[in-house]
Amino acid sequence: MSTPHNNNPTPDENSTWESEMGDEFERRVRDLHEAPIDLGSVKGKAMKIQRNRRAAIAGGILAAAAVIVPVAVLATGSSTGQADGLEPSGPSVTISDTANPTPSPTPSATPPGVDPSTPSTLPEGPALGFSYVEPGSDNALLHLNDGRVVELPGPDYTGAAELGEQIAAYRSDDQGRGSLDLLEDGQVTATYDLRGGMQIAPDGRTVAFITRDDELVFVNGEVGEQSFGAIDKGVSLSAIIGNGDCVLESGCHPFLEHDDFTASDAYEINYEGPNSAPAPGALRVNDAADGFLVSVQTETTDTGSCGGLYDREGGGRWVFETCASQVLDISPTGDHVVGTDPYGDGLGPRYFSILDGTTGDEVARYEAETGFVFTDFRWLDKTHAIASVFDDNQWQVISLGVDGSSEVLLGPVAGDETQNPFLLTGS
Repeated sequence: MSTPHNNNPTPDENSTWESEMGDEFERRVRDLHEAPIDLGSVKGKAMKIQRNRRAAIAGGILAAAAVIVPVAVLATGSSTGQADGLEPSGPSVTISDTANPTPSPTPSATPPGVDPSTPSTLPEGPALGFSYVEPGSDNALLHLNDGRVVELPGPDYTGAAELGEQIAAYRSDDQGRGSLDLLEDGQVTATYDLRGGMQIAPDGRTVAFITRDDELVFVNGEVGEQSFGAIDKGVSLSAIIGNGDCVLESGCHPFLEHDDFTASDAYEINYEGPNSAPAPGALRVNDAADGFLVSVQTETTDTGSCGGLYDREGGGRWVFETCASQVLDISPTGDHVVGTDPYGDGLGPRYFSILDGTTGDEVARYEAETGFVFTDFRWLDKTHAIASVFDDNQWQVISLGVDGSSEVLLGPVAGDETQNPFLLTGS
């Protein structure tokens, strides 16, 4: 890894940059003359941009259509015949010397459309207890859980996390390629081009991602940036736990999955090495708690999926398995889990539910009348789960309690089904 790129150019660099930009401008103008586009192409491009914004939330792992296997169809609960403790083969991983961490991968230069000096704190709003990104035509806004509002340096951000004095902000371009910007004191201090999305630890203070150079990087506001080594192509990051201090056994603990579920089972990297199975037969980890609980997917079919909640402590045991629901976000206490339709289609499921964390039985449900639920679930507290919902051509954030009560926390706001103004983010 090399020293992070300084975003403040020297006079000589400015001259070089101006020359390069001039050449690039001429090239793009020439390309436009040589390859004109029709109105249909323009419409298709615009829709693709809108849908890519939506699909990139939370790192793009839980996207809109659960029919696509790597996207949202969740856990299967059947054991698939594998014994507890079975260790599937996983890609080789070289962990860097975390006692003397080297700087993180060389960030790319700040791309066009991102002003590195833009972020600023705006007048505070109400303290909602959760964070969300509000996309904008000029600059997206990050609404923090205590009411602070931060203007981000561009319109295409879909996720963010506050890491002490830093903000890690995720965005994607019109081709769906992701990038992460680190912001500090109103400046973009580093930019990383990613393959896949950004994962956030349960306490919200650590993020991790895989760069396009196949390097797994952890960033914590206090510890800084640390490399976890190279990750094989065809492998994606599902979830992380830990405080970002890779010197500690539990400080940097990633869960990974194969993009092709038929290639091999999911695996985790811990003090035992890179080949530990998070749960028997797990294809992916949907969520991981700071303790030992993981919600996983174990099977996917043309008609649905199966999964469950697994306790990794000691020898490990299934808390419950089910094919009646996808098993998603674990509550802060582990007493409940968010669930939804085991077969997803379209832009999102019709409902989300709360499952008993012991039995997997559904205890509460919120269902859209004509629309869908956007799959960016969060826990507001130990008894209330939240989601953004599109219904009757309006967006709103809904809180669902374990007692079955529901409440509108934000909205309704009229809008297009592909442009969610309430992109829930953070832990």
